[in-house]
This record gives sequence, C-alpha cells and structure tokens, in this order.
Amino acid sequence: MIKIYEDGLCTPTILKWKEGDEVLISDPIGDWDLSEWLVADDLLVLAAGSGWTPMVELLRRKLELNDSAKISAFYFNKSERDIVDDGWMPFRWHDKRIKITHVLSRSTDEWKGIKGRISKELFEDHTSQKSTQRVIVCGPDGFIQSALSILADLDYAVDQVHVFQG
Repeated sequence: MIKIYEDGLCTPTILKWKEGDEVLISDPIGDWDLSEWLVADDLLVLAAGSGWTPMVELLRRKLELNDSAKISAFYFNKSERDIVDDGWMPFRWHDKRIKITHVLSRSTDEWKGIKGRISKELFEDHTSQKSTQRVIVCGPDGFIQSALSILADLDYAVDQVHVFQG
C-alpha cells in the first residue's frame, strides 16, 4: 500500500517508477512474538498516519484467527484524503468485530467524524476490559509519546502495550 501525495517527500520518486521496476523492501525489524496478541480477545489499536501500515496485516491475521475478537481501532490522520479506502484493506471497516474510529486534526467542515488529536477522553469508553485488553501503538514519535502517557494515566501495565517503532 502506497499513498501518493502531491507535496509528499517520496511521491516524486514513486511516480517515476515503471511497471516491472523492482523495489527492495526490508524484512520487519525486531523479535516481537505476535502469538499472544493474535489470540487476545480484546485489542485496542492506536495508529496515526503511516502508523496504520503495520496494523493492516496484524488486524487481518487477528480477524482470521479469532472469531471472538473485539477490536477498537483509532486511526488518526490530518484530513479525509489521508484515510486509506477500505477497498485496499484485506478486511472491511464494517466487520462487526472491529470498530474503527477515524480522528482528523485538520478536517473540512463537511467531516462528520471526530476532530482533534489523541486524548484520554477519546478512548476512555473503549477500555472497559483493561485487565485483559492488549494495546498496539504506531505512529510518529510525538503521537507515540502522547499515547504512552495516556495509557499510563489509564493504568495499563507495560506488558499490555506494544509499540511499533521504526
């Protein structure tokens, strides 16, 4: 999945690619064991911008392996154009096991969803099973630091939270 932005840093290079060009992509970095996270019944996902990318495969696998999964995902972006269309997802936004809440910091007046940035109040209602819930976070450094601070305020244990950092 590649997003193209007119003013993006990588977009000019990507637009020069031709069919048949090869792109070298590294393997995932780290030794995190996904198994306990994939079988956990309750998952809170906090992703901002390109931090959504690792979540796509993780959520696909979780939904495939766990029929009783309950997933609350918060996807933070600047504007409507930044939201990845679910036609590109290996799952659908409307799957009953997953509730995705889009939060935009620079939305248009037409946006009917949530406006703002990450805050404790945004996901307090989604932390009812805190003792067994797992949390996965990915996004820019400032977002990650805010998320970790909020999760600490909500009394999440360190072993309940995993941060993808790159």
